[in-house]
Amino acid sequence: MSAIVAAASPIELAALWRLGLLTARDVVKVCGDWLEQDLDEDAPDVAVLAGEIHPRLADVAAGFERALVALAGPPLTREGALPIALRLHLAVAMVQPDERFIEAMDLVMGRFKSVAERRLVVHPHRLDDRPDEVFAEQELGLEYVYGAYDTLDDVLRGELWTDEDPAALKSRCLETLRSEVAVLHAHLATL
Repeated sequence: MSAIVAAASPIELAALWRLGLLTARDVVKVCGDWLEQDLDEDAPDVAVLAGEIHPRLADVAAGFERALVALAGPPLTREGALPIALRLHLAVAMVQPDERFIEAMDLVMGRFKSVAERRLVVHPHRLDDRPDEVFAEQELGLEYVYGAYDTLDDVLRGELWTDEDPAALKSRCLETLRSEVAVLHAHLATL
C-alpha cells in the first residue's frame, strides 16, 4: 500500500476510488485496517473485503462502494473528488525528505496537472496576480506549483543556466516548490 493510501481518511479514499487511483490490493488492505479499527459495524462489506486472497477490482468494486457510502457518505462526483485527492497527495508530499519530495511531486504532476476540463480551484495568489488571465494548469490551482516544479526540473536536468551555485539553486528551488505546495494545500482545505 502506498503512503498516499495509508494516510487517507475514508472520504479521501472515496476520492481516490472515484478517480480510479486504488488497486484491488489497496481495497483489501484498507478494509483490513478498517476491520482492525472496528469500522465494520455499519459496513459489513469491510470484513468480507478484508478477507479477499486474490482480489480483482471487478470483484471488490460493489462491496467497497457500499463500504465507502457507509463510512464516507454519498459517492463523490469526479469534480468533487479531484481537490480532495490533490490535497491528500500534497499533504503526503510535504512530509517527505527532499529526494522523496521530488518523487512525490512527480506523481502529483503526473496525476493532476491536466485532469480537469474546467476551472475547479482558484489559487489564492491568482486573486491579486492577474486574475483575468488564464494560465497552464490552473484548473486545480496548480499553476504556481507547476511553475516552481518546472523550474526545479530544469535545474535538476542542468537546463537552467545561472551564476548561482548549483546546490544553492537546487535548495532555493526546492524551498520555493515546498512553499507553493503548502499554500495550495492550505487553500484546498478551505474549499
